[in-house]
Amino acid sequence: MKPGTQITERLLGKLEGELTKLLREKADLEAQTAPLWGDLRTARLAGIRGGLEVGPLPQLVGIDSLERQSQERAERLARSNYELDYSPEHQAALRPIADLASAG
Repeated sequence: MKPGTQITERLLGKLEGELTKLLREKADLEAQTAPLWGDLRTARLAGIRGGLEVGPLPQLVGIDSLERQSQERAERLARSNYELDYSPEHQAALRPIADLASAG
């Protein structure tokens, strides 16, 4: 064996072991955070649909950028729908329907 080879082999083994352990922990954390991320997404959309200002989507480490972009699009759409649904024009158009429903 060349000098230093034994140290390198030990170091590689140690690093591989640490990386394997961290990757297992990462998978466990992702399994725990996925439902929380889903709940946060749902709660934010419900808040927007209810007229709340939920603020910007927090910068969360580990959230896939495509998931984040998808959520941002969904929130923009929910805000736009809320603004349309509660616009004076839309509400005025609904009044005759509501009057007919309450009269019948």
